[in-house]
Amino acid sequence: MECRKRTIFDNISPFNKIFHAGIREEPMVIIFGKYIKPLEVIDALLADHRRFLDTFLKESKFICYGPQNPRVGGVILANAGLDEVREILKRDPFYINEAVEYQFVEFSPIKCDGNFLNLSKS
Repeated sequence: MECRKRTIFDNISPFNKIFHAGIREEPMVIIFGKYIKPLEVIDALLADHRRFLDTFLKESKFICYGPQNPRVGGVILANAGLDEVREILKRDPFYINEAVEYQFVEFSPIKCDGNFLNLSKS
């Protein structure tokens, strides 16, 4: 059995570990969703869509999400690479019901303002 020395990072959430070390090896993705069905259809799917998003928020695959202003779609910041994000989104009720088109911007973050980790308060 191998013993591992505890570090200051042991009690930090998976999302916060992303930037605490100062180096990130994996890319992230900004997802832009554009509604292609009327808002009545979007509203009917919205609760299921948000439950879907919350599942991946809890797994730290999604960092944050929200509607665009004006309400023409939404934005998701994903803590995963492009291939994984595409697979995840195939389970999205908006995608399944052909209510949204996605555009992706994959990038490799090299730095993060420490305040970013405190922006979202539950």
